[in-house]
Amino acid sequence: EVATYSASNDGDAADLTYAWAVEGGTGTSTTASCEVTWGSAGPGKVTCTISSTEDTVTDSPVSGELDVTISA
Repeated sequence: EVATYSASNDGDAADLTYAWAVEGGTGTSTTASCEVTWGSAGPGKVTCTISSTEDTVTDSPVSGELDVTISA
């Protein structure tokens, strides 16, 4: 099964970079969305880390993760 995940920034920082990590499937992206192809049944996880190169940003990088259950 293939699913698309998106990340958003609720601040006004610019020069954002995105790094995605996937456990239990495959997928990679450097944009605000990532398409994941899930593997066999069991637990999975999608993590996105957003970073900014702006000098005034104080909360970079920041990560968010989502645990998923892969059904057979």
